[in-house]
Amino acid sequence: YNITGCNSTLLTEVNYKGTGWLPAQIASAVTTVWDHSDHMALPDIPGQTVYIHGTGFDDTRTEQYLAIFTGQFCTQLPGPISPSATIRTNKLNGTLRFDNIDLTNCTEKLRVQVNYQDNGYLPSKQIYVFTTVLDTWGQQSHPAIDDQTISIHGTGFASHNLNDYALLFNGSECQSLPP
Repeated sequence: YNITGCNSTLLTEVNYKGTGWLPAQIASAVTTVWDHSDHMALPDIPGQTVYIHGTGFDDTRTEQYLAIFTGQFCTQLPGPISPSATIRTNKLNGTLRFDNIDLTNCTEKLRVQVNYQDNGYLPSKQIYVFTTVLDTWGQQSHPAIDDQTISIHGTGFASHNLNDYALLFNGSECQSLPP
């Protein structure tokens, strides 16, 4: 069957010799990768754990999956690689975990293509954005007085929870910047 364009699940109904249709049941999960880049960010450093969330990741045999990661200016990404683990969320959905991925020099977005049981690679899907602080030298300045509000601009600040971030400021001849 050509299931191009299908996502999530395939349902089936059976009618044996005209005796009536049985209720629809899930026949298969369609392997898909979810774009979670709107709430997932990574720094461009080595040794990262990368998670791919999707439908159809219910096989616990990691060797059944291959992934190809791509990103702008990424120089250390591995070739096709199997996950370190699979995490089954429920009957249909799961997560592939990849440990120790070197994201050195990567910018903008991380994309992935997944292949399950050598059935061909799914189309490339964006899964993360990289956290980057932009230089705002010409856009803001502050007098050297107490109780200043400093705004940080950039990409990859996916969380609205400020406790998810730690900031470190330093500058020449600063007397009392917090750690």
